[in-house]
Amino acid sequence: MSKYIVHQGGNTISRLYSSLELGADGVECDLHMTKDNILVSYDFYFIAHNNQKLKISELTYAEIEKINTHNPPVLFENILNFCIENEIYLIIDVKNGPVFYDKIEIVLTNVLKRYNYENIVYVMSYDHIFIKKIKANQDFKAKAGILYSARLVDLSHVLMSTKSDFIQTNNYYLPNDVIQEVRQHNLEIIGWCTTDIEEIKYNIHQGIEFITIEHCDIKKIKSL
Repeated sequence: MSKYIVHQGGNTISRLYSSLELGADGVECDLHMTKDNILVSYDFYFIAHNNQKLKISELTYAEIEKINTHNPPVLFENILNFCIENEIYLIIDVKNGPVFYDKIEIVLTNVLKRYNYENIVYVMSYDHIFIKKIKANQDFKAKAGILYSARLVDLSHVLMSTKSDFIQTNNYYLPNDVIQEVRQHNLEIIGWCTTDIEEIKYNIHQGIEFITIEHCDIKKIKSL
């Protein structure tokens, strides 16, 4: 049976609570890293301040709090704690690009190892080199997979070279032949974020493990 993941547009704790109220099986957050190697969840790779775009990677978390007192990035560990307490899945979208966070795969692995919550954590990224690096880390025990939005020339090669556990791609790029190719590698699929009922029905029919949606009545969708 498909699980429903709410995409955390806004990346705030209040959105986490509303996801539970809607009946979500898990949440998705966007991950960045500060200058002092603090993992945070935020919509963008920069903080808007005085008509400037200040990169998160070039600021400490304390500096960010001083700059953005109204809506600072959420500490990743707070989101992780929330998911542990409520026993829900956590899908992590590592936003490597256009800023690339040096050694974020090590920092993330160490945090997950400390909390011992790897069994229901899924890490994905458009940066397939990052996926390859984190999968090569012997201490990484969660699942990691590629995120992409295209028709790949050789999907199987990418899956094997990155050692992915799953894929996430736009529903337009999930025809039967792609699904069958992924299944041949015994991998899972996370459906692209949608509120389109027909897309959701298609994902259910295809046995997609996780369906990512925007905020809507998941309890009603589960009755489809």
